[in-house]
Amino acid sequence: MRRIPIVSFIMLVLICFFISAICGTNRAFSQSTDKITVVTYYPSPYGIYDSLKTNKFAIGSSATVPNSNGVVTFQGLTGGPNASGGSLYYDSSGEFKYCNQAGGCNVSSDWKSLGGSALGNWEVKSANTVYLAATSGLVCAYTPSSGTAVGYTDSNNPPTTVRQSASLVGSGSQSITMPVRKGDYWEVTGNPSAVYWISF
Repeated sequence: MRRIPIVSFIMLVLICFFISAICGTNRAFSQSTDKITVVTYYPSPYGIYDSLKTNKFAIGSSATVPNSNGVVTFQGLTGGPNASGGSLYYDSSGEFKYCNQAGGCNVSSDWKSLGGSALGNWEVKSANTVYLAATSGLVCAYTPSSGTAVGYTDSNNPPTTVRQSASLVGSGSQSITMPVRKGDYWEVTGNPSAVYWISF
């Protein structure tokens, strides 16, 4: 029988030991990477999007998410004139409407036109009658010959501040145009032929 030298036997044992160690390490490594946890954000906090669609939107950490679809709510500017914020939407009439959050956005009269749209409808009014302006607008009146028209508007009921006046003696006609602020009272006294109101 052929004998294996002791040195060769020791080398054979060491080789087998290293092979077993390597196989065991690979097995342990493969077992430790079987479970991977990935955390994602959708949409991500930062990034550029090709398209993004939402029913309602709130801008600012303290802004309240609106109840109605199509409304954007803004956080008020810290230290600004309206720290309570506000809301904005596009009306079916083709104009933007905004609302001061401090005043509430519950009824249609809370929403105001952002501007850049057509005026409201002309309304026929009566002379020597006090009106409360639900919105801001203009009062127009004209006088016939030998007629007078005096326009009053302020926060009093009846209003006491004269803003426009016209008096004509003889033939022809003369008119007045008077702006009125929302929430103020207004009246045209005298004997004008017609008095008209149009809202902003």
